Amino acid sequence: MDENKLTKVSKEPVLTDNDIREEVIECLAEHISINTQGAFNQKDLFNILVRAASNE
Repeated sequence: MDENKLTKVSKEPVLTDNDIREEVIECLAEHISINTQGAFNQKDLFNILVRAASNE
């Protein structure tokens, strides 16, 4: 196998957990409409649900 064709892997992560979580929340907000009442807006609710689902 030609070593020049191998993909080099970075030692630093490309995305952090926070970046991924924010992207997930943006995707949910874009594709799922939820009307909230009270102290939470839609993104706050998705943030709570995503954190709960990821055991944070």
